[in-house]
Amino acid sequence: MANKKQKENNAPDKSVFYSVVRWLVNISTKIFFPSRCIGKEKFNRKNPYIIVSTHQSFIDPVLIAAHNKWHQIRFLGKSSLRNFFLLRWIVDGLGMIPVVRHATDISAMRECLKALKNQNVLCIFPEGTRKQTHELNDLASGVGLIALKSQAPIIPLYFDRKPRLFRRTNIYVGDEIFFEDLIPLGTGKDNCANLMERIRLATIELAEVSKASKNQVKNE
Repeated sequence: MANKKQKENNAPDKSVFYSVVRWLVNISTKIFFPSRCIGKEKFNRKNPYIIVSTHQSFIDPVLIAAHNKWHQIRFLGKSSLRNFFLLRWIVDGLGMIPVVRHATDISAMRECLKALKNQNVLCIFPEGTRKQTHELNDLASGVGLIALKSQAPIIPLYFDRKPRLFRRTNIYVGDEIFFEDLIPLGTGKDNCANLMERIRLATIELAEVSKASKNQVKNE
């Protein structure tokens, strides 16, 4: 039954290594970095798609993977993670796509497009590095270029706080960001910027949902 559903979702099989690591991560994060993912059922959809997320902690990708039980996620991560043998063995085994930060990394972009063509789920932190704020700013246009070239659906994701030990973090998964009207306009700089603005506004909407939820709790 599980194989049938996986086939219907057009989802590639998760590697044994990824499945084992995710199982360990799922247990450990529930203890040390508890989190609640609101709207995680939106992950259960046909491949491929792109997750775009705010980013404040090295734990962020771990929590995202823990809450998406349906797919193996290919994360776009900084190439310096591969400088150490053990860490390189882990991130390569998990299928991370290395990217050189603060540079136009054509190789990484091609690998992202290849991953989406092969029906993978791709996760990108569009600011390119961890930030102190909860909202997306200074977005890299490469994310828009990848989305427009692949035409893969975009799912926004928002962390309401920086994950901390023994303190619960709320993660909000938004609705798909539609951009069919931008596809005929090509992959020029201005069109990529228009798409990135839609992504930014989508995270602001999730931030408002988070704020309203916190205010409701305070008033109860």
